[in-house]
Amino acid sequence: MAFLVSLALALVLVFACGEALKKRPAPFYLSAVLIASVVVGSTLADVKLSMFVKTWIWPVVARGALAGALFVLVMLAGALPNGSAGAKRLMPIRGQLSILACILTLAHNVAYGKTYFTMLFLEPGHLPLTQQLASVCSIIMIAIMLPLFVTSFPSVRRKMGGRRWKSLQRLAYLFYALLCAHILLLTIPYAIGGRPGYRLTVFIYTAIFVTYAVCRVQKALARNKRVIPNRHAGVVCGLFAAALVLGTTFGDTPQAAASAVIPNAVISVPAPVADQSDDISDSEAKTTEVAETVAEAPSAENTPLPAKTEKPEPAEPQPEETDASDNTEEPPQETVPTSDAAVEQASTSEPVPAPEPEPAPEPEPTPVSVYRDGVYTGTAIGFEGPVTVSVTIENDRIVSVQVLSQMEDEPFWSDSLVVLDRIVSAQSPDVDAVSEATSSCHGIMDAVRNALDSARNN
Repeated sequence: MAFLVSLALALVLVFACGEALKKRPAPFYLSAVLIASVVVGSTLADVKLSMFVKTWIWPVVARGALAGALFVLVMLAGALPNGSAGAKRLMPIRGQLSILACILTLAHNVAYGKTYFTMLFLEPGHLPLTQQLASVCSIIMIAIMLPLFVTSFPSVRRKMGGRRWKSLQRLAYLFYALLCAHILLLTIPYAIGGRPGYRLTVFIYTAIFVTYAVCRVQKALARNKRVIPNRHAGVVCGLFAAALVLGTTFGDTPQAAASAVIPNAVISVPAPVADQSDDISDSEAKTTEVAETVAEAPSAENTPLPAKTEKPEPAEPQPEETDASDNTEEPPQETVPTSDAAVEQASTSEPVPAPEPEPAPEPEPTPVSVYRDGVYTGTAIGFEGPVTVSVTIENDRIVSVQVLSQMEDEPFWSDSLVVLDRIVSAQSPDVDAVSEATSSCHGIMDAVRNALDSARNN
């Protein structure tokens, strides 16, 4: 939305003030310097802005939307066919538009480079890979833009000479390619994640850059008399390519629609407690049944002794047997003792060998933890700027989530803080956002994801 507003303002500037910008550009340059100074000063002083300024003005002048819209007009001025209405309107003020865009771009890089360039060089692990690449693109663009900015002034251009000036201006093609990469690296991840408005942003920028590329190639071929120039072919091809990219990359599949309605925390809910209790009760019942069976089985200690059997005494004992019984002892019976005393004596005199010990069960393997214990930080983009959080992890669990810094506005920021408890309860950053503070909630959740990525065991 901010880019569309900026593009409308840039077109108003071209059509309403084009002649004044061409003849007397100094007041416009001073106005751009004043706007850039306010942006840089407000950022460095951490000035609290009103809701209206943050919603409608700050994204246009500080986030680079107006500078990007001016660069788009400069791009199209050189890509449109010679003699077309757009080329006639834009080419005379192309240099002035590029100077205004450069001034606003420098302010944008100071305002946001304070955070992102610092993190890129000092704490690169706290930035996602896409934001690291986007920051690198910004640094290269600044290095290209500064000489282009200086040589855009007519006095400098006249001193350089036409041939040297044109050779230097070819760097603008690399600048435009890096600008496209910078914008898409920052917007596509959020578009894939379903952040509101980012799909439209990706569609618009894709249409513009593809249109520029097609028109530029077509113009080069027409200059060599290989094709007949068609003023509408580039626009049609650009819109078609943008629609194709948007449909294939961000189309809502059934799985994507389901995940958009049902958060991951709900999908990963464990089985109902009732089912688990039924399984436990069944196992307990089986265990009880086995125990009862073992209890009912006869054991060595509980087995009743057989009844004592007495030998029938002979009616008339013979002397030989009597003498033998007097001189020799009767050998003990090896079968069953004949009395309780004998059993007790046998048990005390002959110790029962102890049963062999069962081998100890092998220890279960220690489960591998997913995250390392400690406190980890992560940063992501909210509605107004970067949101940095710290996540405390113990035994593979998220113990707490705290916000270290943010640039969000009230009351939306206070409303978004409810997701902190939701993340801890769900043990996942994939929770429901607050509808009134969606961007701030997503900033917190994305920052927690980045912190968890840094804590993950490799």
